[in-house]
Amino acid sequence: MSVKSGIGFIGSIAVDILYETMEIGNIVYSDGYKYLSGDDYETELVEYSVGGMAMNNCVNLAKMGTDYPVRIIGKIGSDDNGTRIREALASNGLSDKYLIETPDHPTATTHVYQAQDREGNGNRAFRYFFGAMGDFSYDDIDFGNVADLKIVMTGYGLQIPHFDTVDPSYGAAIGKVLEKLKDMGILTCIDFITPKREKWWKFERFRKTLGFVDILSIGEDQAEGIIGIADERDAAKSLVDDYGIKIAVVHCGDKGENYLYTASGGLIVQPIFDVPPGEYAGNVGAGDAFTSGLLHGIHEEWDLEKSLKYATAASAVSLGSMSTTGAMRDEEYILNYMNTRPLVSS
Repeated sequence: MSVKSGIGFIGSIAVDILYETMEIGNIVYSDGYKYLSGDDYETELVEYSVGGMAMNNCVNLAKMGTDYPVRIIGKIGSDDNGTRIREALASNGLSDKYLIETPDHPTATTHVYQAQDREGNGNRAFRYFFGAMGDFSYDDIDFGNVADLKIVMTGYGLQIPHFDTVDPSYGAAIGKVLEKLKDMGILTCIDFITPKREKWWKFERFRKTLGFVDILSIGEDQAEGIIGIADERDAAKSLVDDYGIKIAVVHCGDKGENYLYTASGGLIVQPIFDVPPGEYAGNVGAGDAFTSGLLHGIHEEWDLEKSLKYATAASAVSLGSMSTTGAMRDEEYILNYMNTRPLVSS
């Protein structure tokens, strides 16, 4: 039997339209009596980027300089944004041959708005349009295209309608994809978007789905929404002991620590890095950058402590751009970052 190698991503592909970070409380206006330059252009910066779980992680891994296969499967439209997706893949040395193109729906898009309060804390608002990904389903997947891969990630949960449908056998229909991958001897991973707290009941369908997941890397709010445990340490432990995850990670954004738990190794705690204001442009894509780093470490069979620290560093590096992947760097840079940069003290 040949040794499996490479990481694949089945799921969300979108074009992000990003708007410059705004400071809450400021009046935003243009002065029609003079030529605007520099800081006078506040909020007039609009940037197009790629987005979605599959795109973000593929591009991150390519920028890390991985020497193993990285593949993406999803659906795009026959439109300008579909061309942007193909161009982004090509510019990062990635193949677009596994994309499904449809003339019936536009490429998915996400409008991303970022705001920062006077204390420097950031927040985001998203407006997502399903487009072609709203038509993506199990029947679109040629599993032969991932049969040789070591790890395959799916998602986002709660952003792909045909995958999110309640299913009595799998919890959510995406479980059928995960089961197929596991039967092929592939390590599985899943990620989710986070709805408003009053809609967290939508997470409950995924409790049964977790039985088909090997690697889980989610935020503390997602962990609470899915299994009802607010404490991050307890949530990571429960995901393994009660739901069958092999490697469970609960990452906590800018709150100070990330947690990884396995049955054999117990709990690993990793503080986040202290990112200076001059290196912070936005936190869109930070969670995907974290997962990219974690999966890379697991694929390379690093010890889990190193993998968790590398993931934390990759997430910190990603903050340097307002886009999801614009700031990502190569493995050497991230390794140096994780070994030299200060951590946030608890």
